Amino acid sequence: WWGITLSTLSLAFWLFILLVAYGSKVIVAYWGGRWLLRRFLPKAQRRIWPLLLGLTLLVLLFAIPYAGWAISFAVTFVGMGAVALVYLESRRAGLVTAVVAEE
Repeated sequence: WWGITLSTLSLAFWLFILLVAYGSKVIVAYWGGRWLLRRFLPKAQRRIWPLLLGLTLLVLLFAIPYAGWAISFAVTFVGMGAVALVYLESRRAGLVTAVVAEE
């Protein structure tokens, strides 16, 4: 029992760390790449192009000496804010649906 419990807790912890470290940056990269492609190349249809463009630009920004870590820090917070907003919106949508179902 303890082995399964601690393994599950450890897995959840490391998944959260991966979400904070990489997932938040991927979200911001996709958002930024989508914004750039919609602005300059609106015919790009596939979903992979905004992600590749955004990740390329973020890697270049993170490589700037003395400023890359600050940009990375800011991007992480913006990405985690986006995750939090999606989570709160999904909870709000679930609560509204439950209220509507009662009427």
